[in-house]
Amino acid sequence: MLLYFSLLSLGIELHGTGDRIFLCLTISHKDARNHKRTVFYTTIRSAASTRKGEAKMPAIEPTEDQLREFRNLPHGKPVVMLNLLKFKPDGGKKLYDRYGVASTRLILKLGGKILYYGRPLMPVIGDDLWDAVILVQYPSISAFIEMVESEPYQAAAPDRHNSLEDSRLIAMDSVPLDPRITP
Repeated sequence: MLLYFSLLSLGIELHGTGDRIFLCLTISHKDARNHKRTVFYTTIRSAASTRKGEAKMPAIEPTEDQLREFRNLPHGKPVVMLNLLKFKPDGGKKLYDRYGVASTRLILKLGGKILYYGRPLMPVIGDDLWDAVILVQYPSISAFIEMVESEPYQAAAPDRHNSLEDSRLIAMDSVPLDPRITP
């Protein structure tokens, strides 16, 4: 099943205070029936590897602490996963596309959907430039965990791991918009 809609705008905001970084993602889109605006907001903890003067370490797989914390989040509502991807040169994109075909089948089978897949043009704020941005909605955290623990996913996962130079995978929760800013 393919989902078609027109993306009207995509806004990504990062705000920092102390040792926390806040991400707000606003998607305005139009499907066959109407206009919709969806907002996702999450807190990203800054890691020790990103302290001033230290180099950032590539992140391809979650740490044990991240997995434990993710599993402890509420499981009863949809979750959107923000994927920021930097492909390895010489074939990383092609390898990731092979993984993408296999994982998309699993996502759709679980009732999830790809909300957005795109290539960033340039950083307007900051200096991180990713090769691809993907937003995937899952029916629940449980559905995501079920997918990544399945045999078909485990068979495809090496293609993901071997295709990436760096990545971020951020679980996001939808929050209601303030009525004063809703069109």
